[in-house]
Amino acid sequence: MESARNGSVMHAYLLATCSLEGFYGPQDVDEAKSMFMDLGDRGYWGAKGMCYKYGWRTFHPSHRHNNHVKDQVASITWEKGAEEQDAPSMYELGRSYRYGLNGCPIDKKKALPLLVEAANQKFAPAMTEVALCYERGCAGEKRADDVFELYKEAAPQ
Repeated sequence: MESARNGSVMHAYLLATCSLEGFYGPQDVDEAKSMFMDLGDRGYWGAKGMCYKYGWRTFHPSHRHNNHVKDQVASITWEKGAEEQDAPSMYELGRSYRYGLNGCPIDKKKALPLLVEAANQKFAPAMTEVALCYERGCAGEKRADDVFELYKEAAPQ
């Protein structure tokens, strides 16, 4: 875990997500919070967005328990990160548009380019999400030939 904290931001982000959700090990929200807060403090937009989404960081104390405001602030934060080509931000914002999450309307035409750009940076969750989009024809992009390659490339991560 320490190597993820000091190494690749994308790997640390993935490790924090696994801790938060209980993927591949026990769920540890406190550890996830610590990792996201650390990444956010180091200036990484994707992690800052997660901190706002879960109420670990707020603009105003009244926002801590208002899910609508937390989601909107998270999305705005990920938009800033996407402008700076932050892969976790592009992934979170792309998923938000794909599924209508975090105060974003469903807009698959906005979602796919964000996810593709994050996948081009070899961010494994984005690679998997793009493969799903291509498999299911998200935003009119049905590309079966690319599906297997994306899954194969994302698997070792």
